[in-house]
Order: sequence, then C-alpha cells, then structure tokens
Amino acid sequence: MTRETLETLERLDPRTPAWPAGQSADRACPLCDRTRQPVLRRPDGLPLSYCAACHLWFVACVIPDSVLRQFYSDYWGTFRPAPRTSLGARRFLDAAEAGANQDIRLQRLEALLGGLKGRRIFEVGCGLGAFLAGAKARGAEVVGQEVSSAACEFVRAKIGVPVLNESLESCAETAGSVDAVVMIDVIEHLARPKEALTSVWRMLSPDGLLLLWTPNGGGAGASLETSRSWVGFRMDLDHLQYFSAATIACLRDRGGWRIEHLETVGFPDLEAGQATSGDRQIRLATEYYGSRIPGARQLVRAVKALGRELRVFGWRDARLGTYHLFTILRRAPAGFGPDGVGEPRVWTAEDGASRAPTEVDSETSGDEDGRKR
Repeated sequence: MTRETLETLERLDPRTPAWPAGQSADRACPLCDRTRQPVLRRPDGLPLSYCAACHLWFVACVIPDSVLRQFYSDYWGTFRPAPRTSLGARRFLDAAEAGANQDIRLQRLEALLGGLKGRRIFEVGCGLGAFLAGAKARGAEVVGQEVSSAACEFVRAKIGVPVLNESLESCAETAGSVDAVVMIDVIEHLARPKEALTSVWRMLSPDGLLLLWTPNGGGAGASLETSRSWVGFRMDLDHLQYFSAATIACLRDRGGWRIEHLETVGFPDLEAGQATSGDRQIRLATEYYGSRIPGARQLVRAVKALGRELRVFGWRDARLGTYHLFTILRRAPAGFGPDGVGEPRVWTAEDGASRAPTEVDSETSGDEDGRKR
C-alpha cells in the first residue's frame, strides 16, 4: 500500500491545521525510532502508522520545527481562540476556585503527594493557566511553561502564576527540582515525546510524579478495522501521536518509571470549535451582567456547579467514558530500571526489533482497548 492509495478518513472537526503541502519526509516511531508503514490517512491528509512494539499510533511524516513553532505561537488566538481579557481571567479564576475540589487530576495528585500545600508543581504547556490556578488555590507552589508568548503574558499578568517562555529542555535548570510535573493534553502535540519525557524525569525530585492526560489511542485498537472507527483520528488534528495504556506499560518496562495510577475516562468534545453565535451572546451576557447585578455571579457559579453534578451523576457520567487516558507515573529510584539504573535508558530501534514491522498489527494487548485499570 502506497501513500497515494491510503484511505482518508472523514473529518469531524472544523478546526483543521493548515499544514504546508508536501510533508514527505518519513517519521519513525517517536518512542523507539523504528520505521513503520503508513496504513491510514487523517482528514488533514497526514499519514498514520502503528508501532506494535510501543502500542502507539503516530503521524508518519515530519512536520518541520519552524512550522510547529509558528502554529503554536498564537495557538490560543487563532486555532483555539479564548478570551485573554480581565473578564476572561476572572472566569478562569472563578472556575479554579469552584472546581478545584472536583478535579479528579488534582484529587489523585494530592493523594499521592500527601497534600498539595507547599508542593512544587510544574506544568508543561500550561496554556492559559487553568490547572495551575486550581493547584495554587489548594496551596501548591506552581510554575508553568508555555511556547505561546501571548499566553505567557496572560498567565503572568491576569492569573498571577509565573510561567517560562522557553523550551522544556532549558526549564530544568531554570525551575529547579519539582515534586510533580503535569502534562495535560500536551504529550500528543510534541514532535519528540521521548526526549520530553527524559527532560521531565530529570526535573523531578527523587520519587517525584508525572501526571499525563491525553487522548486514549487504545481506543483505536491495533487493527485497520478498529482504527477507522475511532473518533480521535478525525478530530483534534494538531495531534502527532496517540498513547495507549499499553504504551504507558512500555514506559514502565523500559525503565525509569513506576505506574501509580492508570485509567481511561471521559468523552470527546465533539462540540469544540462549533459554538454558535447564540452561544457566544449568552456567554457575553453572563459576563456583562455578572459584573453589574449584585448576586448574579454567585448565581451563575451555582448553576455551573449544578451542571457539573448533573454530568457526574447523569447519563454523561465521565467515569463511563474511555476517550482520555489518565496516568500518574512515579520517578523510579536508582536501580529500578531494567539496566540497573534509575535514569531511563536511550530507546532505540532494537526496542521494537522483536516484532517485524507490519502495516497494522491485528493483535491487541489486554489494556490497549481502553478498559479501565
């Protein structure tokens, strides 16, 4: 099967990145560097391959670093527009205060750290600072990293959280040792996730934690038939790889990490990017009257809180979904890894050499189908 004859999936998400034409350079598996044959094409035209050794679907062509830097420089202004005004900041802070006690990621992180107060938490790709605002509200000492200069300015000035506008590799020296690193909807965007995970390992204090929240690529299975029907390949087309629960097990087996928490949860946001003008008018009216009518803001917050409760206990119970992969890894102590040392070894193509590359591996591991652990 040649790239020209690959089946192209139907688009679900109106937000499609305008990748430059002619992305022809082959991209190997970003975790083991082994070349895999493309078997499917996303709606944006990019080919997808499956690595049987890493249980990982990934975009099989190279997007130049310069293109990615340009794309993410104004990510929150063009591709995922969000209000960066004082009113927008107020909404973020209100949501952080109201939702911090209900965020399952914060809850689990707090339990594993023995409390958040005084703990140093570093978020990679912090965006507009929503998660860090919630962690700060619960007493954590927070620092973020973000490639968008505009987002950095917003988080510093409006959210009151320090954020570094530099590469992850250089953050280790700047930020120093931290108790936890958080990557929410980030690992799937990185051109070099293997190197990013090594940088994170080095940032963490001994016994530190890494929280990953990413689309569950296990939902695509490991066959062409199951992958065709997975919604994750037809939306959020800025993603470059799709981790599965079995991928997380590979991280553990190759050394440097221990799994503390692993589950699948939630549903895809099929309405993202499709808000109507009426939705926007309602939001603007809420912001306007919330700042002018006594008690209006409290009423709005109460209604939002009720909505969250209804989603938890109603038919949209997020705990019944499997779209997101949620895992927390602990930095393994010295001697834990298969090489007898704590630091993860450099992964090579030999990691996947035990199985010959095929177009699609029809086998699936027990955890790769998206079931909860």
